[in-house]
Amino acid sequence: MADQYNQGKTSGSMSQERDVVGDGFSRVSGQNISTSTPRGVAEQAKDVSSDLLGAVDDQRGKAADQIETVAGQLRDHAEQVPGGDRTTELAQKAAGKMESAAGYVRDADINDLSGDLERLVRQHPTGALVTAVAIGFLAGRAMRG
Repeated sequence: MADQYNQGKTSGSMSQERDVVGDGFSRVSGQNISTSTPRGVAEQAKDVSSDLLGAVDDQRGKAADQIETVAGQLRDHAEQVPGGDRTTELAQKAAGKMESAAGYVRDADINDLSGDLERLVRQHPTGALVTAVAIGFLAGRAMRG
């Protein structure tokens, strides 16, 4: 039995020690959870899902803060954008929309966000694709320095 226990020992995610016992049980933080039954698998899936949702919630706040920071910078520099009053006005409106989006990202839960995103992509697939490419380009540039 000890050989089966040591043979199945693995390192789990979220810095928890996870030991897989040869008889279809997993030990997480001293608890035995059956991984060979649908109920045990469902419990583990629920735990992982909960951890992921918590991480997404943390990142939502950070994303909203970043959007607000960019909106503030755009608002601060709107008058320096070449093109006169019309471009200044457009930059101010864009900053306002970004601040509104930041509030939505901060206040909406993950189900609202995913549902709204899915609906938006279905209604405007070309615009969604162009936006995704632009975000990817900007993220790539930001990562390079």
